[in-house]
Amino acid sequence: TMTNDAAVCFTQALPVWQKKKNNVYNLCISPSLGRFFCLYFQPSSVNCRRSPKFSTIFIVFLDLAEKAKYNIYMNKFIKSDNDMINNTKKKKIRIAVIVIVLVLALLFCGSAIYLADFYSADTAAIESFSARFEVAETELADGTLVFGSGDEEYGFVFYPGGKVEHTAYAPLAKALASKGIFCAVVKVPFKLAIMDTNAADGLQQLYPEIEHWYIGGHSLGGSAAGMYLEKHHDEYEGLILVASYSTADLSATELDVLSVYGDCDKVLNIENYAENKANLPEYTEIIIAGGCHAGFAMYGPQDGDGEPAISAEEQILQAVGHISEFIMR
Repeated sequence: TMTNDAAVCFTQALPVWQKKKNNVYNLCISPSLGRFFCLYFQPSSVNCRRSPKFSTIFIVFLDLAEKAKYNIYMNKFIKSDNDMINNTKKKKIRIAVIVIVLVLALLFCGSAIYLADFYSADTAAIESFSARFEVAETELADGTLVFGSGDEEYGFVFYPGGKVEHTAYAPLAKALASKGIFCAVVKVPFKLAIMDTNAADGLQQLYPEIEHWYIGGHSLGGSAAGMYLEKHHDEYEGLILVASYSTADLSATELDVLSVYGDCDKVLNIENYAENKANLPEYTEIIIAGGCHAGFAMYGPQDGDGEPAISAEEQILQAVGHISEFIMR
């Protein structure tokens, strides 16, 4: 019945005995037994007035009769504490997993909404414009549209603009093919050329009779074509940027570069365009009066674009004249 009181007395008396260096403490309290009490008992505010002799008797009694009981108690306490720690860890892991799933779900939904909103080709306008050109048109297995016979001297691989259906560039490609330039408009994942900058791979091997190859694209497609040329500049003779600029450094290459855009273009970032001119070797720049950003294809007006002073048909024909002259000069 005196066990708890004696324990409190001991834990408070111990510092006093250490300070006074009492012989009873040195004789009766072994280091292991001292650690046992220090670990399992916390000092209280109760004043201890018991004699060292009584405390010594208690310690011997507790060590012999109750140490096993306290070991059992502490094992249960430690297990309970470990269970609480494990449950806390599991709870944190569950919360982390839920947060990650929610973030991924939001990203997925946001991406799906973004990618679902794209510019569709104006089929009626394309058919009306293309009717004047008698050029062979073929769709390859990967969706790439090719215009021409494949035995021309010049070939041009074209990357479509961001979030624009690649078939919207059929008028530009077909008009170029009528000039004797084989054209291939690649189909890219999610209508973003940046998702497949290597879309041009394999086209040269399919049409080995073509001697002079050029590559380019509209807007984001032009930048993707520039990225492709970083590792393939020795396979092409030139880069054609349509309302675009190259973020890849091609300044040390021997590529011929043509840059063409309209003066009513409000989508093309002119500051970035000017800054990235340093990435090009010597280049030719053509500015089409009255032309806008979307006027190089047939997919209708583009958000944020300027008001064009000429029709898309006129802009495409002017662009075809400049591009064909540049390639075949």
